[in-house]
Amino acid sequence: GLWRAAQDISQGQVIAPHHIMASNESTRTASPNVVTDEKQLLGQLAKRYIKAGKLLDKNDVEGQQHVVISSQALSMGRELIAQDLIMAWVPDHKLRQAGFNQKDAIVGWVTKRHIASGTPLTKDMLRQAYLVVKGSQVSLQINLDNYQITSQAKALSNGNLGDKIDVKV
Repeated sequence: GLWRAAQDISQGQVIAPHHIMASNESTRTASPNVVTDEKQLLGQLAKRYIKAGKLLDKNDVEGQQHVVISSQALSMGRELIAQDLIMAWVPDHKLRQAGFNQKDAIVGWVTKRHIASGTPLTKDMLRQAYLVVKGSQVSLQINLDNYQITSQAKALSNGNLGDKIDVKV
């Protein structure tokens, strides 16, 4: 069957069973985008203001995702702590790319730029913390067939696991 708005629905409203009513008209006369399954409406967001009685189609609704957002403004180069992160439902149109769905996954990551409070966090905004920081002492180990050389060195650049960095012995 088809579905109509049982009452006026404001933009951004989560659609609940009392917002919609079944309509007994034929799908043949309706738009190709018409919604025939109630599950495609319930829990979705109204994309725009919808007047009572309107036949609902896919352009009237959008999904939302439960993602990690910044709880406050974050400066560039900040290592994230749990208090910087909260979970929130965000409409699909506000997500430029897939967000993170677990706070624990990004605690310890570092911001690549300034991030405003309430911003959904995405991979392009963050990087993993460096394992080696420029200027720090590192252990240099050279393994050959029958012997090993170990020395202290100074890292000349930042790096993560698998990165090649220059060192000064």
